[in-house]
Amino acid sequence: MSEEPLSLDFSLYILNLVTTALYHFGDLGDKKDIEAAKSVIDILIVLKEKTKGNLTPEEQKTLDESIHDLQIRYLQEVKFL
Repeated sequence: MSEEPLSLDFSLYILNLVTTALYHFGDLGDKKDIEAAKSVIDILIVLKEKTKGNLTPEEQKTLDESIHDLQIRYLQEVKFL
């Protein structure tokens, strides 16, 4: 019984970057690196700018909501530093 390889689509790539940001926020490990998390947010913003008009509605929603949620989280983190 062979398993099909996981296909990488844009939404999965975005979610991978979100997971990376959450790791840097300290959600998935012991070490926090807020500046690294901010860098991931900046990458997502660049992707949004560069892919404008080329995403499906679902991909656009995933990207927009991910950026929004991570930006809110970033503001919460820097407020408490």
